Amino acid sequence: MTLAVGGSLVVAGALVALVHSLLDAAADSTALAPARSEAYEEEVPEDEGAPYDEEAPYDAEEETEPVAPGPRADGDATVTKCVRDKLIGWPHAEVKVVNGGEGPAGYIVFVEFVDPDGRMRTGGVAIADDLAPGASVRAEAQGLGEVPPGTTCRIDRVERDPA
Repeated sequence: MTLAVGGSLVVAGALVALVHSLLDAAADSTALAPARSEAYEEEVPEDEGAPYDEEAPYDAEEETEPVAPGPRADGDATVTKCVRDKLIGWPHAEVKVVNGGEGPAGYIVFVEFVDPDGRMRTGGVAIADDLAPGASVRAEAQGLGEVPPGTTCRIDRVERDPA
């Protein structure tokens, strides 16, 4: 009987030592790092308190990208499908983009989702990349948020970016 009691005490002692070492290791790994606010408080800009009005003026002679010649891109996109998801009520529009320009281009089509009262409820964006002249592609514009039944889709604007 004493051998069983002695063996139990040895096992219990080993278990206590194991738990203690695990807790000690866990305490070391979860030690908190210094608060971030202290680091931010120490880093003070040299021109502290300088108002924004004293910033360098905008350089008016900055280079601008040339605008591609050709017709406006407004007629290059049409809404082919306007759907309101029956489960969550979010809208999406399928847009057909046709490159009406003379060179390859990328397109960004901004779509508005309008409720039956004529108010714009949300917007979405459809993108077409590297579209050859005369080529077409279908893209989807996803609206964010629930809209009422009867919501319609319309193109707000189309931007063409020459490739």
